[in-house]
Amino acid sequence: WSSDVCSSDLFENFFDIIVLTQTIEHVRNIGGVKECLLHLLKTGGYAIVDCPWGPESPDYHAEPPSFGDYWRISDEGLILIFCGNLNEFSPILKQRTSANSAVLLLKQ
Repeated sequence: WSSDVCSSDLFENFFDIIVLTQTIEHVRNIGGVKECLLHLLKTGGYAIVDCPWGPESPDYHAEPPSFGDYWRISDEGLILIFCGNLNEFSPILKQRTSANSAVLLLKQ
């Protein structure tokens, strides 16, 4: 058993939906998140991803003992990261507030 679900074949193409809420800003390698979602989601599955963004988003907090906080990404930025040129995901919805951005993505 691997504690890393992203590298486990056990959960490959397993999930219909994955929700990442207020987590992606703590991941250094955002491209790795995309690869993990592609690995775990079934074709036709959904991912909901949100991230702090905007004038009312919390301050960065990369100092110990926090998890590290590296990113503030707009809804358009999330679409660029996950949809890009390869069309592996399609954006279904996007939302932005004064403190947060979010997207609903469909795995092609």
